[in-house]
Amino acid sequence: MNIRNLSLLTGINAETIRSYRIKGLLKPAKKQNGYYSYTIEDYITLIHLRKLRGFSMSLDMINRYYHTDNENELVSMIDEEQSELRKQMAQMELELRLLEFEKKHIRQVGENGQNIYLLDAIDEKVDYYDLFDSEHFISDNNPFSDIYAYTSPTLRITKEILNGECTERMIPIQAGFGAYRHVIIENHLPMPTSNYIIIPKTYCICQIITLSRLDRMNLMILKPLMDYAKQNNYIFISDTTGYLLRVQIKDDQTQFRFRIRAAVEKRV
Repeated sequence: MNIRNLSLLTGINAETIRSYRIKGLLKPAKKQNGYYSYTIEDYITLIHLRKLRGFSMSLDMINRYYHTDNENELVSMIDEEQSELRKQMAQMELELRLLEFEKKHIRQVGENGQNIYLLDAIDEKVDYYDLFDSEHFISDNNPFSDIYAYTSPTLRITKEILNGECTERMIPIQAGFGAYRHVIIENHLPMPTSNYIIIPKTYCICQIITLSRLDRMNLMILKPLMDYAKQNNYIFISDTTGYLLRVQIKDDQTQFRFRIRAAVEKRV
């Protein structure tokens, strides 16, 4: 049987079959014209290969699998593959929870709109800034490069501004990213030594804002947040942190929708 007919019979791409032959997993006879003739043995080997690939076994592992006659080694390889699949399942479960978390925040926007509300933080937050100037992050050993799914872009507005007068003026802001302390601990990440702020685990006042630039903003956007604090006799005890709810391109301009929050306590 030629490779085209074998491909039609098995539903496996001819290039894939050829790669299996090159790797030595299939043993077709080479004819005088240079083409290969595949037999029933190659067919059976191929459908078994497809089954093992369906278990996410790598070709290297399958090659090992086919070249051992030690049953304990075969079982060990299957154990190894099961362990890897369990890791993938755990990762997928985590990603499902993160997506549910993302959905919850998006729905919260619809429920609250521009309303101001109190939030009881679930953990202390660590936010990182001045990222472009930090050798800690711009390096081959960036400890956070693999966990961005568990962090969120943040937005920093100082507590001095929040506790001041709200007037029509432009104020400086900073964008960075942040992670809950338990995420840092669970992933064995180093605590920062500079360019960071800590948002304590306590009550925070929240506001949802939309910005088109992340280096400055009109302070009047924060008037609802600042008025709420004054009306309820709160003082801000931290800079803001943030959670990026969405990125939207509108009229060819990128807009960022954040839920910002800052820790507060009652004035004495």
